[in-house]
Amino acid sequence: MNEFHSFIQDIHLAAEMARDELARRDTLRPHIDTSRSIPLPFVGGGDIRLVVLGQDPTIKNEASRENIRTVLNLDKPGALRRYIEQIAKALGLELENVYATNVCKHFFRNPPSVILKSHGQNVLQQGSELTLPILQRELARFADATVVSLGEPVLSALVCNGGSLFVRVYWGYDEPRRMMSAIPARHSRLERTIYPLPHQPALRLHFYKSNLDQFLRFIRQDAERAALSSHQAPMREAVREPHE
Repeated sequence: MNEFHSFIQDIHLAAEMARDELARRDTLRPHIDTSRSIPLPFVGGGDIRLVVLGQDPTIKNEASRENIRTVLNLDKPGALRRYIEQIAKALGLELENVYATNVCKHFFRNPPSVILKSHGQNVLQQGSELTLPILQRELARFADATVVSLGEPVLSALVCNGGSLFVRVYWGYDEPRRMMSAIPARHSRLERTIYPLPHQPALRLHFYKSNLDQFLRFIRQDAERAALSSHQAPMREAVREPHE
């Protein structure tokens, strides 16, 4: 086993330990599903230049949860995989250059949005003192990678210090000139710049569908500026560097 595979196993074990600890808490025990295995991160075979942050693996169709073995189901063809490929391509990258992980890595019995509505509990925030350090370990591994998040609910677990919890705000929805922005490190609980994207189903909305290409161009340009300002090489077409 090489060092990188050992790192992935360590992350997976830490996620299981965090889940089991949270499941012992009275407030979270009814909501955490300890019977399902935690999906593994998706790891492209090349130089990792893009980190994609999903929310958690709890899709609405309970029967289909059995088929989730990899974060965001990126080991299988489908609309979500095509969306991630589109994002990567706009940044001059490929799926080979993507690492995808979930902010909350374990399953819940119901999607967090359902739990919030029915019980008034934000389970993405509760226990974040155990889940976010794992995510920080992953991001530290890819210190030079661009980080994007998927979906709006996950922002409640990522944003702090008065940052907006609405994706559309970063896309310039209320700005006449569509001034776009990232979640700056000072507003990020991960202390990394994060570019918030809608989840794939939200692209049915005209605002997101019509502005996606522009926001992806913004990500690439902003990441290049950040790289130059920190004396790093600007984003380039990635060269395949297998982990093996």
